[in-house]
Amino acid sequence: MEDIDSSDVEYERPQHRFANAGRSSIREIEKHAAEDRLLSKKIVKELPFTKARPGTEYMCMSWYNQFEAFRKSTLGIDTTDTPTGEHIERFIVTKVKRTTPRVLSALTLNTIDNGISALISALEFYFKKLYLTKHEKTRIAAVKQKLLQDGKLTMEPTRETQWVGVFLLHKIGHAMINDAIQNGTLCWDVTLSRVTSIVLMAALSARCGTTADDDLLPYITYGDVTLKLVGGERIEDLQAQVVMRSVKGETLRSGNVVGANSVEEMLALTQKRRNKTVEWVDQERPIICAVKERGVALVHNKAANRTQLTKTLAKGGILAGILAPLASHDLRYGAARDTANLPNMINGIPTETVALSLGHSMLTYERGVTSKYTLRVEAYYEDPFGTQVDEAAAAVMKTRERKRKLEGRVTLLYQEQGMDKRLRARSAYTEKKNIERGWFRESN
Repeated sequence: MEDIDSSDVEYERPQHRFANAGRSSIREIEKHAAEDRLLSKKIVKELPFTKARPGTEYMCMSWYNQFEAFRKSTLGIDTTDTPTGEHIERFIVTKVKRTTPRVLSALTLNTIDNGISALISALEFYFKKLYLTKHEKTRIAAVKQKLLQDGKLTMEPTRETQWVGVFLLHKIGHAMINDAIQNGTLCWDVTLSRVTSIVLMAALSARCGTTADDDLLPYITYGDVTLKLVGGERIEDLQAQVVMRSVKGETLRSGNVVGANSVEEMLALTQKRRNKTVEWVDQERPIICAVKERGVALVHNKAANRTQLTKTLAKGGILAGILAPLASHDLRYGAARDTANLPNMINGIPTETVALSLGHSMLTYERGVTSKYTLRVEAYYEDPFGTQVDEAAAAVMKTRERKRKLEGRVTLLYQEQGMDKRLRARSAYTEKKNIERGWFRESN
């Protein structure tokens, strides 16, 4: 048999069975090739640095701008040159020396850690050749440790964490309702919505941004909540399943229950349905609505922002006589501690169940982050080391808060003087915070 050189034989590549996959999109690409060539280049060349949250983006750009100003003015370096680890080391030293903290005597290590992380995030966007070696990262860590040892950085927190658990939350809710009953409210819908907002956060062990409008991340809507009658026909038999899509109460009043305008009608209709589930009129409506200026009404189609929820809790804490300023994350701390002290749990120990309730990953749990949320083992209402409550002090604060100026005359005076009403609002806010601080000092 004659030898055959395989190189002389040509085989055609067989057509793949999905050779026409994406054909409609390919036709569109080919059809608009000239237009898209310019458009895509324009977008890429003009692409700005962005983050999901404006707050995070602002922090990154703030540290980036400071770093570039330092490189240009202090080091005399062309800012088009790729930064090095040494540049960051020297920037940290200068930043610590030239920054005056607003609360403590020195910047916190946590502030520097978060700032450098934000800075590197921005540098990675602007400099394609940026690369920090393990040696450079170790030296940056050593600089921070040296500043900490020298007392130029501190580990002290800027604010004391408060654990707002179920007992304190119950007290805050009652105080807010009683205040509205005794002193009046411009809109009961607003009052009930405010109470609902902090109760919902605590019940879900959620971050503020999960329930409220957190920029581009989804907030909780009625479509995320499934209310179902389980084992009975009373309101106590309603159980809720809530989908929190952004995890990292006044429904009847606002007319969002199908066919019902009262609790009794809602329960009767729900009991008749085969699935025993409450039906919503508008599933896209936010659970926690924004509030109009001065709290005169709810804005049903707009979600509350983080600031609204934070201010609600802060005011509720004052009305309840809690002798410490509260932040929204304190509800998450309190919920974690309550979970750690549920029946059949090891008393106060941060178990995997606690981590699960907080949405912590196993890696986060193993790093000890979950344990910071429970901290002390005891979590009772009468906790000598916990957040203190003073009924008498609360009464004094309520009286002070109700001593209002003649608001109309003050506003008229500002208008006559040609002053910006925003300045008036800032002045009022500053005065209010000063009164609160004085009350905390006197009562503790």
